[in-house]
Amino acid sequence: MSKVKTDTHELTYTSAMSELKKIIDSIEQGDVKIDALNTNLERANFLVAYCQQKLRTIESSISASEA
Repeated sequence: MSKVKTDTHELTYTSAMSELKKIIDSIEQGDVKIDALNTNLERANFLVAYCQQKLRTIESSISASEA
């Protein structure tokens, strides 16, 4: 199994979305070698989960402030 970068220390929602878009673009254009495809997909999955969590956190904060 490949080691996927999962450090979120310097990651922001915007940077995660930007990186995710780059990964998707490179896969769609066929720029990713088959050996790196799994690593890219794992990173993309991590970024999606990170962004979803950020959105859930913001949604909870909004809900709490409306209460």
